[in-house]
Amino acid sequence: MSTVRIGNRLIGDDQPCFVVAEIGINHNGDIDLAKRLISVAVAAGCDAELCCRYDSQLRYRYQSAAAIS
Repeated sequence: MSTVRIGNRLIGDDQPCFVVAEIGINHNGDIDLAKRLISVAVAAGCDAELCCRYDSQLRYRYQSAAAIS
């Protein structure tokens, strides 16, 4: 298997594990909380983090449109 470089890390066989902290929507849309969660992930030694943004109003519009179709 070939390797891939992400930043200063190599990903592939015979490389250390690349650890991703999944913050998801646990920040509840609060940017300060998201920053604190990222800081905790960095302190824990994670290589990357994954955040999501959730808009319940947007989801409702999509569901409503699908129901009409």
